[in-house]
Amino acid sequence: MILPFSLLPPFLLTGVFIAQSDISQVKDWSMATMASSFMGFAICRLLFSFAVGPLVDRFTAKRLLPLTLVPHMLGFYVMTLFDQTWAPLLIFLLFGIGVGAGMNIKSALWPEVYGTQHLGKIRSLIAPLAVLSTAIGPWAFGWYFSHYDELETLAYFSIGLMIADPLLVVIAPSPISDGARKEGAS
Repeated sequence: MILPFSLLPPFLLTGVFIAQSDISQVKDWSMATMASSFMGFAICRLLFSFAVGPLVDRFTAKRLLPLTLVPHMLGFYVMTLFDQTWAPLLIFLLFGIGVGAGMNIKSALWPEVYGTQHLGKIRSLIAPLAVLSTAIGPWAFGWYFSHYDELETLAYFSIGLMIADPLLVVIAPSPISDGARKEGAS
């Protein structure tokens, strides 16, 4: 139940990154504006990858994981609301926050939920599926923009996926008991 949650951000963000030309045309943003916004993405990704560690230690990765989609949802929402030239920067800042926090939270999640005994198997399953999701994202966004000339439906659909996806994480049963988790971690 956690797997779709892990694969959704790579799918959506790679789609946005590759479709930036289509998005810039629809929103009437220059490609220079789009390109410069990636610097904001990188800075926020870096800062939030450092900042989230103490939060994971205090609140647990499983509790924080659903929150990692909030910046992504806000980014897509900003995409629907604003056409101004500052909007891409805000969008990519929000995406950077979500990716930076999400990377470390997801890394901490697997041993927290499943223990460390099968961590290699879990990671070897997640990594190729994440690559597959990043391969499908550009295709899906490309297909969409080849058939439709507006962005709002795609953004709202993305937000809808991100609202539904955390519900799986919240209701996901813990596959191991706390005692087994502690034994696996030692």
